[in-house]
Amino acid sequence: MQKIEKKVLGLVLLTAVLVGVLILALKWQAQRQNQTTETLPERYSFESKILPKNFPEDFPQANLKQETLQNQEVSVLGRKQAKRQFLSDKPLVENYTIYKQYLLEKQWKILADANNETVKTLIAQKNNQNFVITLTTDPESKKVLVNATVEY
Repeated sequence: MQKIEKKVLGLVLLTAVLVGVLILALKWQAQRQNQTTETLPERYSFESKILPKNFPEDFPQANLKQETLQNQEVSVLGRKQAKRQFLSDKPLVENYTIYKQYLLEKQWKILADANNETVKTLIAQKNNQNFVITLTTDPESKKVLVNATVEY
């Protein structure tokens, strides 16, 4: 009789633990879904003729002559990003020189400078703003793909 009572008690305890774990898992999942929903970015796209708010108007080659692929403002967790992506006819090295010179002339502090053969990235900061410029060669068009993002 004692063996049966011990087995029943063991099963009751095991069931209680499993129910507790299940409840915690369901709460964790619900909390995670709420966090995911709350952190989804707000995205505003603009036609290529209009620059996103806080994107420098004097940014080299960010004009109407370039094929604009992305032109938007994104808001994530209280910070905003003005993004512009376009194709340039100039070679990768020339684009890199243009944008590095632009950042220096506009008194951005360059925090990182990756000058590789196929990918070039500049990360700069000024007045609580970050500026990331990435340059790669577009495999389809063979033009240089310019990704420029200002975070403010």
